[in-house]
Amino acid sequence: MIKTIGTIGPSSIRIDVLKKLKSVGLDSFRINLSHSNEDLLEYYYQQFESAGVLPSLDTQGAQIRISGLNNTDHYYSGDTISIGLLDSQGSSHDICLNHQEFFEQIEVGDEVKMGFDGFITKIIHVDKSNLTAEAKVLHNGEIGLNKAIDVTNRAIKLPALTDFDIKCIKDSSSRNIQEIFVSFCSGKECIMSLKTMLTQSGLSYAKMPKIIAKIESRQGLLNLEKIIKVADGILIDRGDLSREVKISMIPGIVAKIIKTCKKHDISCYIATNVLDSMMNDKLPSRAEISDIYNLLSLGTSGFVLAAEGAIGNHPVESVEVIKYMSSIYFHQKNNTGIIPSPKEIVPTMNEPLLSWL
Repeated sequence: MIKTIGTIGPSSIRIDVLKKLKSVGLDSFRINLSHSNEDLLEYYYQQFESAGVLPSLDTQGAQIRISGLNNTDHYYSGDTISIGLLDSQGSSHDICLNHQEFFEQIEVGDEVKMGFDGFITKIIHVDKSNLTAEAKVLHNGEIGLNKAIDVTNRAIKLPALTDFDIKCIKDSSSRNIQEIFVSFCSGKECIMSLKTMLTQSGLSYAKMPKIIAKIESRQGLLNLEKIIKVADGILIDRGDLSREVKISMIPGIVAKIIKTCKKHDISCYIATNVLDSMMNDKLPSRAEISDIYNLLSLGTSGFVLAAEGAIGNHPVESVEVIKYMSSIYFHQKNNTGIIPSPKEIVPTMNEPLLSWL
């Protein structure tokens, strides 16, 4: 059975949409803590309860992110920008970050990538005592809140869980959390400490959420076999992983991870750009349909609809596509004869998706 995991956000948090997602086969309703706060999280919990669905959590994890912008979201080659830690004085900096470890470990000359759009800077000054830095823009581009920060050829050591992660996890005993997705999991230690935290929060074994390790860094790849032994599942984030590994290598790495997970009889899910076209369009692209089918052929356990579910225009239809393609794959694999129509497999599917598939 192929599992479909969806991130819930502005496009899908309405009670009627949550109910539709459940009815068409969304299996896991995930809240991304990187785009949340205490008040928003409480609202999501209330909406989930009203819709009759159970929440899962995706931790902020060991990732440096832009947590504050001062004047603009666009800079040009040659510009100098100030970088600081998000605190009471954060507004004085052009860009604020969420981890002080960045300033403690960064060095002059380091190149820093911000987001996915090619925005690259070079550190020209660091004040470690005041947790500030200055950088020159090497390649212009747009940036935004919550965009990830990566330092070229330098691994910034960060705690596996943020304070907000820990608070949410300790609160999970009263929330019926189904799964916890551990972002930027680098080794088995963060899984073990998370399990200890859950046990100490008073959860019984029967109510313990499944722990899914997200592989999205070189360190996670290196420690994959150890992580597999303590996690309940693996999620490959092709997007974040491609910041540390060349994009041309990602398909081969994905195939290898799926093979390793099958060997250990552990679930393996695929995320990033699964149905990117459907963020705006009503129809998936031919390449996306082929990608889904090929990943099923490799043995993936399911798919993650992240942006498609959180901010896309067609979250329900995206789930329907996954459900239909999974059924098609297994019908062909098992040579079951006549392939059912999309309407037979997904009764709720409407035009033009019905004709396209």
